[in-house]
Amino acid sequence: MKFNKQICFLIVFFALGLLANLTAFEEGYTINLIENPSFEVDDDQDGLPDCWCLISNYPNDYYLDSEEKLFGDVSLKMETYCHPSFDRIYKIGSGGACLWLDVEPNTTYTLSYFVKTENPEYVLALPNTWEYDAEGNIIDQHYKYLSLHPGWQRVVYIFTTHPDADVVRMWLCVRVWTFYSEPVTGWKEGEFYTSWIDGVQLEESDSPSPFHTTFISCPGILQANIDIYPNTLNLKSRGKWITCFIELPEGYDRHEIDASTILLNDSIYAGLEHVRIRNYDRKHISDLKIKFSRKDLINYLRSRGIKDKEEVELTVAGEFSDGTPFAGSDTIRIRNR
Repeated sequence: MKFNKQICFLIVFFALGLLANLTAFEEGYTINLIENPSFEVDDDQDGLPDCWCLISNYPNDYYLDSEEKLFGDVSLKMETYCHPSFDRIYKIGSGGACLWLDVEPNTTYTLSYFVKTENPEYVLALPNTWEYDAEGNIIDQHYKYLSLHPGWQRVVYIFTTHPDADVVRMWLCVRVWTFYSEPVTGWKEGEFYTSWIDGVQLEESDSPSPFHTTFISCPGILQANIDIYPNTLNLKSRGKWITCFIELPEGYDRHEIDASTILLNDSIYAGLEHVRIRNYDRKHISDLKIKFSRKDLINYLRSRGIKDKEEVELTVAGEFSDGTPFAGSDTIRIRNR
């Protein structure tokens, strides 16, 4: 009997200890809503992190760096250049990574990530978010410029989502903002600054908890067939739109695409008033017809120094209503006469 009492005592003792540890964990940590938060997952082996869209409307080069990191095996390394379209006034650049999230309205969140830069006197951290309602209308934006010092540091930004929306779809970006001394005239010309980002965290709280990973992997990207018209784009054209047809693999419903998430080259949103579903094209395959601003695309191409008779690959990407991502590319020819 004495032996049994000792066993019971030990069981209760360890159970209480385990409960205390679990309670401490629950009090110190919250769910990190970011998928692939330390950029470890690269299932498609393209040398870039899955789940994330990398900012490409500024001249940047991106790498997964196994030498300079804080968590896991890699960090996201960026080389950012001055944007040739802005240099005469601002001489600025920006690099970073973005992703879509569904969040709660009227809720306080803490966004944090770790940053290191070789040029802290010319580089700022820039956490920012855009919020959209169920119809794809932008309803709020949050951002803040934060100064950096040498070495790794954690930047923290606390914000509250829009109070009146029933649904909030968030485009979240972790960025750096850079300033340059010399003007440039071409894409990826002149000096560049090197920075690293690691350990991204978004949590429903009013303060940051220690970095941790809740969601490691993310859905694979569904490959869609993309046809863009015109096949030859004149940069001096005064037309209003370019047209894109999105054809999905068998078994996927074009009606389930969330048109508000569709982007051309991670930069140009589709015109939601021009989204149409065609029952069948000339190949007897159903598809989604969308349009993008021709002016915005021409400005985008000019900013990259695209020349006459060049061929350009354009990528269209978006998500289904359940968050499953899709993407596809088409190549068009450029005229400038």
